[in-house]
Amino acid sequence: MKINLQKSITKKHLIYELNLKVVFDKITNLIQWLLLPFCLFLLFDNKNFTFETLTQFFVLVFLTLFSIWSLIGYFFVNKLTYIGEFTEENRLELIKIIKKDFNLVESYSDNNVIVLKNEKDFWKKRLTILVENGEVWMNLKSYGNFDIESPFHSFSNLIKLKRYKKF
Repeated sequence: MKINLQKSITKKHLIYELNLKVVFDKITNLIQWLLLPFCLFLLFDNKNFTFETLTQFFVLVFLTLFSIWSLIGYFFVNKLTYIGEFTEENRLELIKIIKKDFNLVESYSDNNVIVLKNEKDFWKKRLTILVENGEVWMNLKSYGNFDIESPFHSFSNLIKLKRYKKF
């Protein structure tokens, strides 16, 4: 998927050039993460529903909180984190350190976009680095099976990237 560099930096979110795969991914991700809250709504809407045990109540509360966390995280999955301005050699040093920290290998690179991946772990990681006029912007995503984005991890991924701001 090709990234629109100018729009991405302006909006501070990864913006992909529109194609069928991007549209299909967005629709399936949205359906996936809206399905659980919809099921919870149906459960609450049932007039005969009662909390028979304390376990049912806690499961319902957990699923509700998980759904809310994931839905909010969905809006942060593509957020870009501003790391700072770097010279060429400092940027290469930063990338080397990040590769080591996250156990990433380079999968795509051109002048302004670098994509690093780790597909060995259960939760795969993909780090996208955008560079324009010495400014470095990053996005870290977690993926599950079949390369489905995990919005559940978006907050922890943002926190991990913030560590590199003071590099």
